[in-house]
Amino acid sequence: MKRSDKIVDRVRQLDAFCQEMNVPIGAAALQFPLTHPAIATVLPGPKSVGEPYGILDWWQVKLPETFVTKLAERKVLAPGPPPPKGPPPCPATPRTSSPRWPP
Repeated sequence: MKRSDKIVDRVRQLDAFCQEMNVPIGAAALQFPLTHPAIATVLPGPKSVGEPYGILDWWQVKLPETFVTKLAERKVLAPGPPPPKGPPPCPATPRTSSPRWPP
């Protein structure tokens, strides 16, 4: 399968952004979907016996308050609805409603 240069460029931009924000890209990928109120759960699929430990570590990373807003400003996200403002709620905290969507 041939990779798209456009996708590779987007991944590089996302990786650079995450490094600037001091957030592991895995933590961002795991937590970003939870910024949308329609998403209640993210189910990661570990590929090895040791990978769940890294996934648990990514859950513990606190995304900066400005993470989503600054990511949107970079225009790296795919077109679609505007992203919410602020980081996702703590995965261990049940969500009743989200004041962040729409922004």
